[in-house]
Amino acid sequence: MILDSGQFEELMRRTQATGLKCMDCGTAFTFHEGGETAIDSGVHNSVKCPACGAIFETEVQFNGIGLKRDGKIEWFET
Repeated sequence: MILDSGQFEELMRRTQATGLKCMDCGTAFTFHEGGETAIDSGVHNSVKCPACGAIFETEVQFNGIGLKRDGKIEWFET
């Protein structure tokens, strides 16, 4: 799939705004917020729950984002 620049920008906006939910404490946060929280803590290529500090690997696809940890994955649609 080839995207023009407008489609790519829209995909990035949707991805960043995707709502996630911590698998540990249930706190809701966006992909952007979880990524920024992780980076501020020195963690890269993951998201971090801003409430309890749980760190999750992510799998980003066109239609959603998966949070992964300890062999479990939970999907969130973009």
